[in-house]
Amino acid sequence: MGLPYSKFFWGDYLKDTRMLSLEAKGAWMDILCHLSQLDQPGSAGYRIQSWARLLGCSKRVTKRVLDEIKDAGVGKVWEENDHVFVQNSRIKNDFLKFLEKQTQASEAGKLGAEKRHKSLEINESNQASARKNISTHHSESHSEKDGDRLAISESINHKPYNNNNNKGSSEAEIPTLEEVLEQAKIAGVTKEAATAFWNWVEGENRWINSHGKMINWRVKMRSWQVNDRKYQGNGKAGFEPIPFGRS
Repeated sequence: MGLPYSKFFWGDYLKDTRMLSLEAKGAWMDILCHLSQLDQPGSAGYRIQSWARLLGCSKRVTKRVLDEIKDAGVGKVWEENDHVFVQNSRIKNDFLKFLEKQTQASEAGKLGAEKRHKSLEINESNQASARKNISTHHSESHSEKDGDRLAISESINHKPYNNNNNKGSSEAEIPTLEEVLEQAKIAGVTKEAATAFWNWVEGENRWINSHGKMINWRVKMRSWQVNDRKYQGNGKAGFEPIPFGRS
């Protein structure tokens, strides 16, 4: 899964790496980027030759920079058997906070979905009651007519009720998270962006626009990821809600 972003404190970095050589500073930045992309971010252990391939230098240089990082106390470095382990506590803590925010967003989305579904159930119940009243009214108004008119009344009374709202309701089916993730794979949208998109739209109850029609969520999901990359490129962290109208 990895950590998609992390806050970067300039002052802390300068203070922590002040005693490192330029060579070790570059190696440490590469190591931080690598640690953030692991399934369990923040810690990794490899043989010295694997670290050398990762950093793109010889084993001798690799061992020297790792020793320098350890001696300066920039990162936690230790050896176990024939492996060298490197750990950064800030990345580990940031990953735990990221998971916590994802859980909160998921719970908020589920709560919003429950409210939305209850609202739809109430609307469907009201529509069914209205259809029943209309049917009863037609039956009573035509029961006093002659035989021909009564036959017409029965024909109308047994004709399925139809209006534009029913058609709109069948078309405006709210996608599940699984459906959004499946479409995201096809569209090349990351799982994290698709999940954040679904949670936000579900929590804000924005699947239906002001005209009572379903939004084009496939297009808006792709726009979500594009705008999210712009936000992160500008130095902002996290998935920001993309302001879009109910169109």
